[in-house]
Amino acid sequence: MMSLLRRDDQRFRKNSRRAARIRPRWRVEILEDRQLMATGASSYLFDFGTASSPVAPGAIAIAKTVYSPVLGYGWASSSIQATSRNASDPLTRDFNSGTDNTFQVDLPNGLYNVTATVGDAGGTSQESIWGEGQPVVSGLRTSSGQFAQPGFQVNVTDGQLDLRFTNGGSSSFKLDGLKIGLALSVSAGPNLTANEGAPITFAGKASGGTNPPTPGTSATAAWPAAR
Repeated sequence: MMSLLRRDDQRFRKNSRRAARIRPRWRVEILEDRQLMATGASSYLFDFGTASSPVAPGAIAIAKTVYSPVLGYGWASSSIQATSRNASDPLTRDFNSGTDNTFQVDLPNGLYNVTATVGDAGGTSQESIWGEGQPVVSGLRTSSGQFAQPGFQVNVTDGQLDLRFTNGGSSSFKLDGLKIGLALSVSAGPNLTANEGAPITFAGKASGGTNPPTPGTSATAAWPAAR
């Protein structure tokens, strides 16, 4: 009986050593390349072009990219064209074009400064732009090799910035780049003077940013002037 137990124990140890020599095999899969929105970032730069054209430094490439909640940005419709010209500037050498489409970006509610770069190094373009349903650029035209950078402010109230681009009735809109940043304005109020020992009240105002206060609200503070 003792001999049988020893043999079983030896067999167990032998099988354990054999199992220890077995190494797991790992399989590496290449995932799709995706550029996600940086959480908490105060500004974003999008560079519109083709899948193979150069991308401006620090920009997120848009190559006919259709919006998805995973990405957090993209065109509302797939009816968009991508073109690249033989030019040196990575931002203006390529573009996305169409007749009517909306570019969507998931953003916290707040007031944003938006600058669009439009034009074509090898052709004309025409753009009208709406921000959150409000017209912000109307009938902008650029000649071949000419570029424009209209800037405007948009107030986001539903967690998503919607920028609609149309061709203004002719040609095509041609969007090269898009810069979006928080709009924040802070004022400490006017300069004040007071007699020694008299209290001074400072009134400041802030507007813009994410979840901005009600327009016209202000903060005040009062303390005696230094003796």
